[in-house]
Amino acid sequence: MKYPPKFSDQARTAVVAELIRAERLQDKRQSSDRTYRHHESLRTCILTVFRVYGHEAIKLGRNGVWTPDEVLAEALEGLRRLTIEITTKRNHYAFLVPEVWIITRETQLQFQASTEWKQFEDELLALADLKGRASETAGLEVAAIEDERDGSEPARISSVLGRNINKLRRECGWSFDVLAEKTGIDKKLILGHVNDGKPAVVRTLKTYADTFAKGLDRPITVAELEADGTNTTGIPPA
Repeated sequence: MKYPPKFSDQARTAVVAELIRAERLQDKRQSSDRTYRHHESLRTCILTVFRVYGHEAIKLGRNGVWTPDEVLAEALEGLRRLTIEITTKRNHYAFLVPEVWIITRETQLQFQASTEWKQFEDELLALADLKGRASETAGLEVAAIEDERDGSEPARISSVLGRNINKLRRECGWSFDVLAEKTGIDKKLILGHVNDGKPAVVRTLKTYADTFAKGLDRPITVAELEADGTNTTGIPPA
């Protein structure tokens, strides 16, 4: 069976192993189960292997190799190839349109109504949501630090709290990721404080102050974070 070039050896091995197990089980059902139904059993065999194939495609999406759209397209192509691989060995062509080697509409609908396909869809939805959040956060971060390379303070930061958080962060030499790690505050929320002027509750302000105090080895108070026009970092105004 032909695999996508992006599939690793480990991914191919996982699919091959599941294919062997599924086909052995298929043969066992055929030889011993009195209620055996060839059509339904083959469909189960295909979907069992697809569950692994689809999961490997999702992994490539999580790693940034494929977009969610590409994951879906590759999964559908993988399902087609698996159907050809499994059914032609048994001279069972009812799932395929003759000569063009594509899955029939009826079979495709049955596949997509299955538990295995729903599991793949759930993973795909989670991937799309993850990519959407990452894109939104990246956009906020670019807006907050677009001028940092020349040492100037981003003009978009309009709130006193946002300016002070950003100045202290820069004095510590921390990225937004590092600040999020050290404070335990979600990075998206930090960017909201810095870039959008969102207010912070007292507990969050105290966390910022304690973290910056530890990083700079000097006292930082909540009042300083909220002080307008006070240079708390020792960095000359931009």
